[in-house]
Amino acid sequence: MQTWTYDLTVPTGPAQNLTNLLRRTWLIPKSVYHYLRVGQRMLLNGRYQSVNTLAQPGDHVRLIFHPDDFRTPAPQFLPGNPRRLKILYENPDLIVLDKPAGQKTHANQPWEDDCLLNDLMAYYAGTPTLPYIVHRLDKATSGAIVVAKNPVMLPLLSRTIKMKQTARHYLAWIHGQLPTAQGWLTTPIGRDPTDKRKRMANGVNALPANTFYQVQRQTAHTSLVALTLTTGRTHQIRVHLAAAGHPILGDPLYDPAYHDESRLLLHAHTLKISVPFYPNTLGIICPPSQPFWQPNTI
Repeated sequence: MQTWTYDLTVPTGPAQNLTNLLRRTWLIPKSVYHYLRVGQRMLLNGRYQSVNTLAQPGDHVRLIFHPDDFRTPAPQFLPGNPRRLKILYENPDLIVLDKPAGQKTHANQPWEDDCLLNDLMAYYAGTPTLPYIVHRLDKATSGAIVVAKNPVMLPLLSRTIKMKQTARHYLAWIHGQLPTAQGWLTTPIGRDPTDKRKRMANGVNALPANTFYQVQRQTAHTSLVALTLTTGRTHQIRVHLAAAGHPILGDPLYDPAYHDESRLLLHAHTLKISVPFYPNTLGIICPPSQPFWQPNTI
């Protein structure tokens, strides 16, 4: 049986008991923490101790995870073409990729083999590593995307996003010029009752959504804006900008001026990730491809 072992050092700061260390500092999910405790697979300085034991800064903690600790099934996707992958960063627990515009993040049908996860399945073929999607990018969107390399890291990275410990920054070319150089777009987003592919500002079952924008460049008819998400609704940036009267150029769903040969000019430019088990924040920059900047695309 495959296992995953992590040898960790208690970070600086006040002493804390093992429960708080694992649940609050290292973001171990409650169910996984339960299995570690019952199986006595959480060792402090070489031996199992009560979960109320105080761990001091610099102490050694070993965590041993089993596949049965996790509810996430192993990915079952056909292998694709690993030569298409553009790797921005990789360590033993995660990989960050530059997803091209036009490629889906993962397959929806068992016969599909041209999605990002298919290519990663081929990349890791012959090894015990499997790719687990942490977050998604729309098919038409390009840029940085994080993939976990084991089921241990998947829930931890997902929780960093939920707790806003991961910052995602985008670039987009939009129609027209926004009224201010920077500001917030805060209209709730729900489903479009007339088109199941789309979302709508103040749509059905709308949820809060917050997007911060900063204008970077302007032409006579377009603007380049940097955008930061503090929520993660489906199509959030696309819906917010379209609702403001400034849809993203080349958006097949929300740009009235869309034509078949244009691409969506939305790019995931920067990721800042606070990775559990790692002491430092990980910062990744993904420069847009040249066509994103060429004047004839805007």
